[in-house]
Amino acid sequence: MALALGLMSGTSADGVSLALAACEGRGLKVLAHATYPYAAALRRRILAAPEAKAGELSALDFELGRAFAKAAVRFLKAEGVSSKRLAAVGSHGQTVVHRPRAADPSTMQIGEASFLAEALGVPVACDFRPRDMAAG
Repeated sequence: MALALGLMSGTSADGVSLALAACEGRGLKVLAHATYPYAAALRRRILAAPEAKAGELSALDFELGRAFAKAAVRFLKAEGVSSKRLAAVGSHGQTVVHRPRAADPSTMQIGEASFLAEALGVPVACDFRPRDMAAG
């Protein structure tokens, strides 16, 4: 049985949600889940991100990456699970732009996953939605 941690933040930008799952073969069982709300100021910056300049967006990307890592460490500690027990982490990130039906379709999720990899010391998968769009 392998343990996996998933992180997600929806377009409401209310916080980061985490789920710990046990995976075996094609089976999956959710063991624990939680949502940690964003501070009001951070939520305002996330909601304003589609109009942000590149430097502001880059800074927010890193800030969210650190916030995701902090939330993951907090969640695992609360559940009494060492990150060494995780086989992998998946992070959808925070959607700031999603235009699948535009003339030039695009999507952007932020929350730099490298901070998760450094904090937890396990492989992190990310950029799911761009890959889905690239695949059609």
